[in-house]
Amino acid sequence: MTTDLVIKAYNNAYETQKPDIGQILHTDLGSQYTSDEFEKVSIKRNQTIIQ
Repeated sequence: MTTDLVIKAYNNAYETQKPDIGQILHTDLGSQYTSDEFEKVSIKRNQTIIQ
């Protein structure tokens, strides 16, 4: 699974579900979720990543 795929799925879920600001996202420490690209997207969405 690529970082791009994870970001696309994350953005799709975010737009579909409209989560509350500050929601916590729990990940499995996969490289896709610890990448700089994914971190930038989650910060933009005001979400905290728990690893």
